[in-house]
Amino acid sequence: MPTSFHQANIPEFQKLTQELRLPLALHAPPALSSPPFLPAQEKWFTPSKDPSGANSGTLSPYLDDFFYLPFPYELMSPQPLAADQSGAQDAVSLFVDWLSRQTSPREALLMESILPLKQELLRPPTSAPSFFQFDAPLSLLLSALAFNRSSPNTPLRQLYIAQSPIPDLPPQLAADLPTPHIVAKAGKGDIYASSIWIGLEPTYTPLHRDPNPNLFCQLHGAKVVRLMSPTAGEALFRTVQRKLGKSGSSRIRLADMMHGPERDLLHTTIWEATGEDTAGELLETRVGPGDALFIPVGWWHSVRSEGWEGALNASVNWWFR
Repeated sequence: MPTSFHQANIPEFQKLTQELRLPLALHAPPALSSPPFLPAQEKWFTPSKDPSGANSGTLSPYLDDFFYLPFPYELMSPQPLAADQSGAQDAVSLFVDWLSRQTSPREALLMESILPLKQELLRPPTSAPSFFQFDAPLSLLLSALAFNRSSPNTPLRQLYIAQSPIPDLPPQLAADLPTPHIVAKAGKGDIYASSIWIGLEPTYTPLHRDPNPNLFCQLHGAKVVRLMSPTAGEALFRTVQRKLGKSGSSRIRLADMMHGPERDLLHTTIWEATGEDTAGELLETRVGPGDALFIPVGWWHSVRSEGWEGALNASVNWWFR
């Protein structure tokens, strides 16, 4: 459907997504004559250039009044530096050390807020990466972006505001993410949940399926999504489970899938597939700013960012019926 998601034809969308139950990529036109349907796309982010020349960005001054707003974060730690042959350095510890040396009141308050987590997060670089979930202010992400600009060779990465509900945002910010009309009109109008996802690349969600249809919209940066039909995805997931000596059903994005052998094997199977592993069942699409992807209920999918380490990436989604 060669149009932006907020201009999609409802009857055509319903035929493809409800009758045929197929995923649908909705790509924004190369140049829009009007502002984007989701104002957050322009209001929340300021484009900039990273040291390699790639288009990156940071949070815009528009968000200054919300820097102390708490959000749910995810972080993988430790983060050994590839360039450090001794294995003695870690991006998380370098960031915390940098943060402790900043003199602004905002950084001082931020350091106080993460103090209870400091010992838990600062693990030996040689230990296996662990997956952490915690609450912290928006200023943590801003400070991490500032650290990455000052230390482009040792960027902090995989710090992610994940699955933060839109209804929990202040009204001014929630208004920047209006419900797309295909969410409101193509189904029953029942919105099960909606979330924002903002963080430092690389971001990655392993193969899973959702209990409701999903409209996934990209705000900043780009992501690649690989999908499998309900039958093919179930078979592949069961194969991975058998190899690990496990059993279960991955119907939603859970913390258990974000680290350990299951995460690693799912990544290898989906993103390093040879064709023999997936029997040609994988579909792939790329979503950039203004693009959207409809994922039918039951379709398996894995998502990862496309960009340089430590760059900013942001998405929003609606689960609806």
